[in-house]
Amino acid sequence: MILDLRHCTDGELPGIRHVLLDVYAEVYAGQLHVPFTSLERFDQRLTNHSRGTGWEAVIGYAGTEAVGYAYAAPLPEDRAGLVRGDRRVQGQRAALHQPARPA
Repeated sequence: MILDLRHCTDGELPGIRHVLLDVYAEVYAGQLHVPFTSLERFDQRLTNHSRGTGWEAVIGYAGTEAVGYAYAAPLPEDRAGLVRGDRRVQGQRAALHQPARPA
């Protein structure tokens, strides 16, 4: 499979939000009834993550079908250097969602 990777910035989010929501809904199809993983809650998190400047996403397409994405945004200055697990995250937060595909 050949993937076409498309880079998007915060100004493009209104036009690609439905793509991110569709992929998320496919990935979490069996868990959308759970409050935290519901589509509504993800949409709220997406809004919060993209509020500041610098939000970016990369969407992978197989033909015309979106098959996964990753997005990231700089952390606010007061949260720079946030520690997660055993590694430091320097000024970035990220989410990666990709549906399982048959081999």
